[in-house]
Amino acid sequence: MATPTPEELDRQLDEFIDKLVEDKDQLPKGELDDAFWKDLEGHPFFLKEMPDDGAELHPATAALQALQWDDDEDTPLDRAKKFKDEGNKYYGYKKYRNAILAYTEGIKQRCSDPTINAVLFCNRATANFYLGNYRSALHDCVFSRKCKSDHLKAFIKGAESFFFSCLMFSNNNAQLIEMRDRSAKLQKEKERDERKQQGRERKQKSEHEKVLNAIRERNIHLQKDPSIDIFDISSNPAGSCVQLNETDQTLTFPVVFLYPEYAQTDYVKTFHENTRLIEQLSVLFESLAPWDEEGKYTLDRIAIYYEDRRKYELKTVSSDKTLLEVLQLPGYVVQLGMPSFIIMIPDSPFAKHYLKMHAEL
Repeated sequence: MATPTPEELDRQLDEFIDKLVEDKDQLPKGELDDAFWKDLEGHPFFLKEMPDDGAELHPATAALQALQWDDDEDTPLDRAKKFKDEGNKYYGYKKYRNAILAYTEGIKQRCSDPTINAVLFCNRATANFYLGNYRSALHDCVFSRKCKSDHLKAFIKGAESFFFSCLMFSNNNAQLIEMRDRSAKLQKEKERDERKQQGRERKQKSEHEKVLNAIRERNIHLQKDPSIDIFDISSNPAGSCVQLNETDQTLTFPVVFLYPEYAQTDYVKTFHENTRLIEQLSVLFESLAPWDEEGKYTLDRIAIYYEDRRKYELKTVSSDKTLLEVLQLPGYVVQLGMPSFIIMIPDSPFAKHYLKMHAEL
């Protein structure tokens, strides 16, 4: 039978409505029988949910489904992917029989992609498995592996299908029952662990979002790079990350001080946003740094620089400012989730040379 065109489908819809109205007029005024509503709800334009497995489709619904796949420009691979996606939709609604039909149509396309074919067979196996068709499921797992020998899901579903086939053959076998019970116990433990992990991930995500909101509220600008996770402690040399104190809603940051003259660094794991730079530097300079043999780097001689990312230049900042005040300065962008400052002796030959080189970049 030829697939109807969109114009024909429009005409069929009009005829469908006209017939419903004609039938309705034969009823007592103000009454609509169950058949009217059943026919109306079965039409694809009024469907509220996917049809049940094995349910007879309304002719217009069948026509629409046929029209969906009737594209002469599609390659066998294109059609196979479409049927796979359609099967996945049915599977998501637990309409396993309809899913099997869609996967079967995808297999019939005989596309050239072994991975797609392996997935189609394996997905059909899974749908059959949930219908209790264990032999059919096992058969499809074998064909899935013929398409792609290392398709792990086919191994797993095949093993499950084989086990339940054995159990159906001999459901009183003590060894099989023990294996089933042990498997069920392990499955419950796995699901419990997954739920716990998901709970931890949800909690962590919520905590991270609170931190990011606090950063945005303070008008602090972070480096815009989706590949950077500012909460990844393992990749942070300071061994920490920005945190929000739940009690007073204040932030602490890991901070790095750079001494380019000697290629040295100092990492501070938790720098409170309301702490002044001079207070933190006083701790760092309590004793002479081993690399500062000349004793040049003292609190009364050093200058603190930060990079203005708007103008791409180094600017000095007062040591009396708090960390938060500095992070809110125009052009300050927190890189890698860790504020950084450059410490040099102002007007020294090295500082003049370093500032000149930076300006030329």
